[in-house]
Amino acid sequence: MEIGKSFEAFGAICESRGLWPQVGAVLGVYFDSPEEVAEADLLSFAGAEFAGDAIPEGMEEVTLPGGKAAVLTCKGPYSGIQTAYHSLFGNWLPQSGEEPADQPCYEIHLNNPRGTAPEELLTEICLPLK
Repeated sequence: MEIGKSFEAFGAICESRGLWPQVGAVLGVYFDSPEEVAEADLLSFAGAEFAGDAIPEGMEEVTLPGGKAAVLTCKGPYSGIQTAYHSLFGNWLPQSGEEPADQPCYEIHLNNPRGTAPEELLTEICLPLK
């Protein structure tokens, strides 16, 4: 629930070390559901695709397996993303005939919140499927 702070810290590291030219899409990876895990125990990562030769000091590599995924594009402020998750899991998934894979959900942030109006932010919410 505090991932915004992690995104800010990640951005500050990229800025201070001049890493932005090597950074691709900004990602959030969510290993737990806030519906099932206590807030204090939630595990997530804030980061980005990285095209450099070596992972910068103080950062970790997280590899997402490929495969089939449901993708919901959310337009608007990040405060609306939770509603989009509820729609994906509560409406689409039960009617889809699909089953979630045993993999973390992730978000791909398609534009930069520093230069984009909140109502124009685009986020892909990705739900890996079996």
